Amino acid sequence: MKISVLYFCALSICVTTGMLAGCGGSQPPIGAPGAMQQTPTNATHADRGASWMLPGTSSGNDLVYAADPAGALWVISYPQGQLVGVVDLPFEWHAGGICSDSRGDVFVPMGPYGETVEYAHGGTTPIAILSDGGGDPWSCSVDPTTGNLAVATINWDSEQDDSVAVYAGAQGDPTYYYGPYVYFCGYDNQGNLFVDGSPFAELLIGGQSLIKIKLPHYLGGGQVQWDGTYMTVASGSASKIYRLKISGSTGRVVGKTHLIGINAREETESWIQGSTIIAPIGHSDVEHRVGFWNYPSGGKASMVVDLGSHHDPEAVTVSVGSNR
Repeated sequence: MKISVLYFCALSICVTTGMLAGCGGSQPPIGAPGAMQQTPTNATHADRGASWMLPGTSSGNDLVYAADPAGALWVISYPQGQLVGVVDLPFEWHAGGICSDSRGDVFVPMGPYGETVEYAHGGTTPIAILSDGGGDPWSCSVDPTTGNLAVATINWDSEQDDSVAVYAGAQGDPTYYYGPYVYFCGYDNQGNLFVDGSPFAELLIGGQSLIKIKLPHYLGGGQVQWDGTYMTVASGSASKIYRLKISGSTGRVVGKTHLIGINAREETESWIQGSTIIAPIGHSDVEHRVGFWNYPSGGKASMVVDLGSHHDPEAVTVSVGSNR
């Protein structure tokens, strides 16, 4: 896992054009944007490591946030696919997951710093910082029915189990629900929370504890998200997305999406947005990109956004704008 001080280099953005055809979701198809040209303005911002956002970014359009474990959020216009800003995080980000709510606020669990930082849509300054005294915040999800924020927390140096910290209304002190090996979590459309770890588990709405859900086999320890019809679990590298049908304490796989072009890497988080799925391409000397695929068909990416040679996104979310 790469944890290092981030020195922003001059930015360039290369977009492999393409069209994402609709697959039954409400999200409009990805367009075919041209390559974003580097300008002296954005290069200067990047060189000195300060946050920046192009004028008009927060005016209401959807945005993709890609988290770099070295301490930055890269902001990409959606569905245009152009780099429009960088948010310099208050700490080096501990690779895991990020999430967003129905207002477009973005939440970033900060790992060993014990805090989850909240940003408004298009904003560069935190609007709230939530403290977790139980361990390292790793990933998160927002309940669409209540606005509650769930943060999966890992207790690396403790004999105590991992936990899910649930913040009512995404504020105040959390309520903890304990279970072994908690990594990623996701709410369904009814406010039930599912947790991917060992074992896969569910916190029913109004429930007091995590309940084990038996799956046919281990699915890989990745992002957990409701896709509009099914609960989904991604493999660790996000190259496979499994659709689950949950009945009582048993879950079965009813479909699978394969994303071609992702380099194998553990603990990479994807994001489903209507008929599109977004994920970091991978981690190597040449792969520093965010890809867009049709969902649920998958296959080859229809658009790729290049973040430059020193930036390795490991998690993404979509911040919805007021123009939706």
